[in-house]
Amino acid sequence: PPQPPPPEVPQTNWELVVMTGKAFGSGTDADVFIELTGSSGSFGPHQLPAGPEAFETGCRDTFRLVTPDIGDLKQLTISHNNMGTSPTWFLQGLELTNLDSGVKYVFKVAGWLDVANGLSRTLKPSQQKQQQPAPDAGSSSCSYQLEIKTSDIEGAGTDAGVFIQIGGVLCETEALQLQAAGASNDTIGTRAMFQEGSQDLFILRGLPDVGAFTHLRIGHDGSGQHPAWHLAWVQVVNLTTGVRALFTANTWLDPTIPGSNSWIQLAAGLDPQPAPVTVPQSPRQQQPQQPGQLGGSSGTVGAGRLTRNWAFPSKLGQPGYKVTFHTSNIMSAGTASKVFFELIGEHGSSGIVYFNSQQGQFDRGHQDSFLYPRLPYLGKLYQLRVGTDGAGMFAAWHLRQVEVVHVHTGQRWLFQCHDWIDKKCSWQRLLPAVEVASLPSQ
Repeated sequence: PPQPPPPEVPQTNWELVVMTGKAFGSGTDADVFIELTGSSGSFGPHQLPAGPEAFETGCRDTFRLVTPDIGDLKQLTISHNNMGTSPTWFLQGLELTNLDSGVKYVFKVAGWLDVANGLSRTLKPSQQKQQQPAPDAGSSSCSYQLEIKTSDIEGAGTDAGVFIQIGGVLCETEALQLQAAGASNDTIGTRAMFQEGSQDLFILRGLPDVGAFTHLRIGHDGSGQHPAWHLAWVQVVNLTTGVRALFTANTWLDPTIPGSNSWIQLAAGLDPQPAPVTVPQSPRQQQPQQPGQLGGSSGTVGAGRLTRNWAFPSKLGQPGYKVTFHTSNIMSAGTASKVFFELIGEHGSSGIVYFNSQQGQFDRGHQDSFLYPRLPYLGKLYQLRVGTDGAGMFAAWHLRQVEVVHVHTGQRWLFQCHDWIDKKCSWQRLLPAVEVASLPSQ
């Protein structure tokens, strides 16, 4: 007699939304994996079927999953394999909806997945709610007016990129970079921002209602010719609800000053009008006042990752590195292209540092040394990303090794390459660190 068909295995349909942070450099091109664990089973690790544009900065990527019935969801693990030219990833959060029951799980992350901080996160739902019809467009979004006062003292202005994050009793916004007119965030007027004695006005639209203000994080990415910034105060008004608060700083945001940093967290004040303050005349003459909660690694040079510092505070060390590039002594080893590098350590990333090669630099058999006194302390170094922009007639570069020395401690690392940096490797290589005997500190 014919055999009865096997019983159907119960399945569950899910919708997964992955939210990448909006700060510069948040995206990843690594392969991303998900694993679900429930009260009666598990699913995965499962590679998310992502295209080349997935997991980019500021993106919300949606995936449909069909899994065996795992019961009530207990935890979720998300990870990546650290592959690709830019694998580090700032994950803002995830939303997972059981399409069969309508239950929605929310996972808040707001942190980096990288070598220094771990390539995976195991998360428990911070919120669980029954799926409800979507509200009318715009009903839960607010507009905020920011007025930012740079102190009226010598050297107070900054040409670095400035970031801000607003917190309240209900939630906090993502880290947002303040931009000039014509971008997604609008500034009134087109003059240079954050100059000595200036008051800069911004309107930020489409953000969540954070409720009564509790705190504000503000800082810069360390880029530009003069990143150090003396911030006087910030006034924030929710234009939708009328709630307002004043955040008084009166301090230098300059990681080269002991006890200072490139960002600060400020508590909301009750006085809606800024009060006059007394400020030091030079960032090198006096120690900064510290009205906020300082922490995190130093600011970056070049492409900054301010949100990394907010998510993972660490003990601040003395900045300053000497970087020496050893070009191989073989035919056509030198390059005339623009060279860049990025140091990656236990306290984060230096950001990408570019410089234009001068006549005679990066030639065959040469050793070219550069001193970066403001490059932030990164602790133990793990990797070095090095490459060129691939421009010019002699773009390919055969690099033997790179030597990095932390000036204040004499810690020394070698990054061996012994290979070409050219079109075949997308004009860059990621080299592992080898710590060697320290040099006498300077």
